[in-house]
Amino acid sequence: MFRSQPLASLSLSLSLSFCYLLKIHWCWIQPLFNFIYRPAFTRDMQVLGPYYSHTLMNAVLSHSVRWAKSDPATRRILDARYEGGALFGRHARVLVFDELSRGVATIPTVQTLLLLSAQECSLGNSAQAYVYSGIAFRLIDHLGICVDGARYAASVRLSDEDIEIRNRLFWSCYFWDKIICLYLGRSPALQHSPVSPPQIILDDSSETDLWVPFGLESSDFAYPPTAAHSTSCFTRVCRLAVIFNQILIHMYDPLGLNTEGEMLDCFARQEGALNQWWDELPAFLRIDTAALPALAPPSHVVTLNCLYHTFRILLYRPMLSKRVAGSARPAALHASYLLQCVSSATSVIAIFDLFCRSFGYRHCVLSLSYSVYIAASIFLLQVQAHLEDSLALQRLAFCIYALDRVQSVNRGVFLRCVAIPCPISPVPVSVC
Repeated sequence: MFRSQPLASLSLSLSLSFCYLLKIHWCWIQPLFNFIYRPAFTRDMQVLGPYYSHTLMNAVLSHSVRWAKSDPATRRILDARYEGGALFGRHARVLVFDELSRGVATIPTVQTLLLLSAQECSLGNSAQAYVYSGIAFRLIDHLGICVDGARYAASVRLSDEDIEIRNRLFWSCYFWDKIICLYLGRSPALQHSPVSPPQIILDDSSETDLWVPFGLESSDFAYPPTAAHSTSCFTRVCRLAVIFNQILIHMYDPLGLNTEGEMLDCFARQEGALNQWWDELPAFLRIDTAALPALAPPSHVVTLNCLYHTFRILLYRPMLSKRVAGSARPAALHASYLLQCVSSATSVIAIFDLFCRSFGYRHCVLSLSYSVYIAASIFLLQVQAHLEDSLALQRLAFCIYALDRVQSVNRGVFLRCVAIPCPISPVPVSVC
């Protein structure tokens, strides 16, 4: 039944609602994570080509529902015909496991699993999110996507479009692997090597597309014409993920097996790498917190900047512990490391506040919300050290308020902050 009618009532009266959900995905999710190559997906949707599937469509719709409910007309249709949108997720899960049971392994299968993983993360369902992502990572290895298809041609001839899609998907998976490690406190599953696909995007047409904050509640809001810079943002976040991968491996082993020497060596290398990454970041992707604009840049640019500051915190924060503070002048270095952490944490909440004043809380992706959670851990350390520090208390209170506000769309970060310690932390942290 699901295979023959996965979008059971796709009539003209409902097509606008599906378009609404798709536009949410293209606006708020696609530019940063790049799970789906839009030109191939939209083309094959018309002809049922290889880069479209009903399974994937259901996953896209399901993932977009939580943002779409702010639109009254869409919400009424979702509630009346699609169980508030839950039907899309149920169809996606039934269909994807039907594909897997039949031995089907396609690029849309991988993309579906990535979207399901992201959705489960936002709901706080860590086991499901980890399992879905793990299957996706195994499938790209099975499909040969972990190998550069242009340099190491297999028996199956690949077109330029095939290679472009496979390269994008590998780096989407690589980036998502690091993000889910951040959320769940796990070790990275994917590594890049000399035979991995290059970080090269041949189709940069999305770079100059106009980005419009779709689905905002205020009808009076006028966002000026703004270039999306989606291609630049994705390639830069992939480079950032490579740096964060080293930090995860050499400083945050879940079993605590990193030696002091290993951590210090990683710190020395990745501090320089992060500084170089920031210095080379184009001005149109950089947010200067000392001179914030009146309106936030596109959502993916905001998240890119917050992730940079989050990774800086995660690089410097272990250096605050006695185990890795070895130096002839530990007190001076400790103060320097703390200053770097506080500076990045303050930048995170400034950028987050700019985002919310521009677009509202309901459009925060989990990565953005989680950056606030990591920033809160630094302010909490300040408060624990100096209870009379009123500025740290104010910043911590802002984080708690922000995390409470975003729980309606990112339940996962709220459950983490109230229920368990911060997974990537030298000390237990709870901010709510």
